[in-house]
Amino acid sequence: MRRGRRRAGESPVSFFSFQDVMMCTIGLTIMVTLMLILQIGSTVAAAGTDGDEPGDVRDPRIAEIDRRIAELEGRLAELEGLDGLDPNRSLAESRAELLAIAERLAAARARVESSQRRLEDAIREASLDPRSSIAVDLMRRRDAIAEAVADARRRKRVTYLIAEADEVPPTIVELAGRRAVVSFDAEAEAPQALLASDPDRLAQRVLDAYTSRPDWRRRYLLVVLKPSGVAAWEAIRRRLRDDPRFADISTGLDLLPESQWTSDAFPTPREAAP
Repeated sequence: MRRGRRRAGESPVSFFSFQDVMMCTIGLTIMVTLMLILQIGSTVAAAGTDGDEPGDVRDPRIAEIDRRIAELEGRLAELEGLDGLDPNRSLAESRAELLAIAERLAAARARVESSQRRLEDAIREASLDPRSSIAVDLMRRRDAIAEAVADARRRKRVTYLIAEADEVPPTIVELAGRRAVVSFDAEAEAPQALLASDPDRLAQRVLDAYTSRPDWRRRYLLVVLKPSGVAAWEAIRRRLRDDPRFADISTGLDLLPESQWTSDAFPTPREAAP
C-alpha cells in the first residue's frame, strides 16, 4: 500500500486547542462544585450552631411537658419524704394526750369536791351562824352551775387537731357576719378578731392578717364559714383568684352553725356575756 506523502506547505492536524478547552471546562466545573460544597457545609454548621443557642425557638408543647415533668418530680420527692410518717400513730399520740389531760382534770375536780366537803364539816363542827351554811350551799350551787355552763360552752367550741409532722399547717379563719377570727397553731400567738361592716373590707383584713406571718406561703387557709359570713367568703374567693400572690395557696372550707365558735377568746356575741 502506498503511503501518502505530505505535500509541501501543508500543516499537520493538532488537537491541542480542543484539549485545552476541555481541561478548562472540567477545571471550572470542579471549582464550582467545590464552592457549592463549601457553602452548603457552612450553612449546615451555622444552622446547627443557631439551634444550640439559648434563644432557639422551641415548641411550646415541649416546654410545657418539661415543666410538668419537673413539677411531678418535685411532688414525687415530697411524697418519698412522707413515706416514713404514720398518721395513725400521730392520732394515737394526740388521743393519749387528751386522755391524760382528762384524767388530770378529773383528779383536780375530786380534790375540789373533797375540799368543799371538809369545809362543810368544819362549818358544822364550829356551829357557826346558819347563814354560813346557806352561803356555802349557794356557793356550791354556783360552782355547779358555772361548771355546767363551761361544759356547755366547750361542747359548742370546734377544735382542730393538727399533726406535728404536718409540713403545711393551716391558718384558721372563722367568718360570721361582720366579724372574722384568725387563729394560728402556735400557742404564743393569740387569735385575732377583725371587725368590718363591709364584706370586701373584712376580706382584705383577713388576707392581710394571713400574710402577716413570714411563713404564710408555706401555710394553707382553712375557712370556717357560718351562714352570716357567706358574703365575706365570696369576697375572699375573688381576691384569691385575682391576686397572683395566692396562685399556689391551698384553701379549705368547713361549715359551722351560728351558735358555735373556734376560739374561747372570741365566742359568738350572744355567748360572750355570762
